[in-house]
Amino acid sequence: MNIFPTLRHWLRNTAPVWQARNAGGRLRYWQERPALAAPEARAVASLRQDGITLAAVDEISPPGTFVELQSWARRRRELPEIEAAIRGRAEGKGPGPAGKKARFLVDLWGGPHELDLGNAFIRWSLSRPLLAIVSSYLGLVPRLREFFLEVTVPRRGLGDPIASQRWHQDPDDKKLVKVFLYLNDVDEGAGPFTYVKGSHASGRWRSAFPFDPDRGRHPDAAMGERLVPPEDRIVATGRAGTVIFCDTSGVHRGGYATMNERIMYTSVYTTPASRLPQRYTVPLAFEGQNLGRLARYAIRP
Repeated sequence: MNIFPTLRHWLRNTAPVWQARNAGGRLRYWQERPALAAPEARAVASLRQDGITLAAVDEISPPGTFVELQSWARRRRELPEIEAAIRGRAEGKGPGPAGKKARFLVDLWGGPHELDLGNAFIRWSLSRPLLAIVSSYLGLVPRLREFFLEVTVPRRGLGDPIASQRWHQDPDDKKLVKVFLYLNDVDEGAGPFTYVKGSHASGRWRSAFPFDPDRGRHPDAAMGERLVPPEDRIVATGRAGTVIFCDTSGVHRGGYATMNERIMYTSVYTTPASRLPQRYTVPLAFEGQNLGRLARYAIRP
C-alpha cells in the first residue's frame, strides 16, 4: 500500500501548512481590507455565526444589475436547444451514473468558461461587495475558482435524491464560500438550497459532522435530521434576486426539484491553499484594467 498520498493529504491539511499556504492571501487582505457597508457587515456576521446568510441582490449590487443578469439568463433559457434539453431531463433522459448531476441539471452558460468583463455575471462575481463579504469571512483575499449558470429540472416521480441533492460537505477546501443567486422564484417545489446552520468550520455542529477537505463527506441523512433541530435546518426559499452566501464545507443539499424549475448562478471562492485549480480561462487579450485590487488577486491562478 502506497502511504505517500495519504501523508501528503494529511500534511497539506494540518493547520500550520494550510495557514502558511494562505499567508499571501491574508497579507493582501490586511493591506486592502475593505470597508463594509451595513448590509455587507450583517452578511459577514451571519456567515461567521451560522455559515450561511441570505440577502437581496439589490442590497449589494449597483442599480440595474439584477435586471441585466435576469435578462441574460432568460434569453439563454428560451433557446430551442435548452428547451429540448430540459424536456429530456424531465423525462429521465440524461447521462448515466458517471454524470449523476447532469441527470437533473442543464447548463445555461453555453460555450467556454472564460473571463469576459462584457458578461454581467462575471462582473458581478468580481464585484467589490461580493469580494468584500467573502474576504472578510475568510480573513484573506479569496480565489474565484469557478462560476456556472444552470437550470435544475423537476424530476417528478423519477426516484430518490442523487448526488448533490443529498446531504453532503464539499471537498474543496477547509473553508470556502459559494454564492448562489436565484434568477427565478424558488419555492419548496423548486429544489431550494438547504443547510445545517452551524456546521461550518467554526460552527456549533462541526464536531458532529467531521470533515475531510480532500474527500468531502455524505453524512447519514436520518442521523443528521434526528440530531439537528428543525430551527437549525434552513430551507432557503426565496424570490428572484435572493442571494445566498454559504460556507459549503458545512452540511448542505439542494436541487431536488419536484414541481418547478430553479435557475441559479453560482460563484465559488476558495482560499489560495485549495488543491483544486481554477475552472475557467483568462484570454490572452483579457482587459482587466477596470478591476479593483481584490478582483485582480482573485483571478490569479
